[in-house]
Amino acid sequence: MALSDEEIKKKIVDELYWDTRVDASKVQVTVDNGRVTLSGTVPSYTARTRATWDAWNVDGVIWVENNITVRPPPTVTFLSDEDI
Repeated sequence: MALSDEEIKKKIVDELYWDTRVDASKVQVTVDNGRVTLSGTVPSYTARTRATWDAWNVDGVIWVENNITVRPPPTVTFLSDEDI
């Protein structure tokens, strides 16, 4: 039995919620005929990647497009090229 787009979306949101590496409140999920689009912001590339895997873990997903932006917290400092 194929899942509806709404059922797929709910399952993905649940996966994101239970994944402690992803802040689900910052990720938006849309589903169209099993094709998932993720958008929003997360603080790390790990969280971005995990969100993709969480979506792929749901039955009925045939494609995942990850448009999530990585925006590190303002307290994170990066070394300049000169400092390196």
